[in-house]
Amino acid sequence: MKFWAVLLFCIAVPSEIPGYLFGSMHYPFRKFLAAMAIAEAGYAFGIVVAGESLAIDRPLPFLIAVGILAVVAVLAGLVLRAVRKHKSGGLQRR
Repeated sequence: MKFWAVLLFCIAVPSEIPGYLFGSMHYPFRKFLAAMAIAEAGYAFGIVVAGESLAIDRPLPFLIAVGILAVVAVLAGLVLRAVRKHKSGGLQRR
């Protein structure tokens, strides 16, 4: 599996799922660790911004940070779905 696909998967789903999945697939640990580090760094930054804005009682940065995190996760899921559909030749599963 290519690194960018692993990275998109790590961004799109909760962090426990990729650990179980790629561990059972015997995916190379260093590549998995790099993908998780990139994915989790983005979420960590967003959570820090959101938490700080709540601590100083400014809800707008909180809402923006949460919105950006949600959009990134949804876009990663949509890209994965599009890639999977493209690889299957555009045929829908029934």
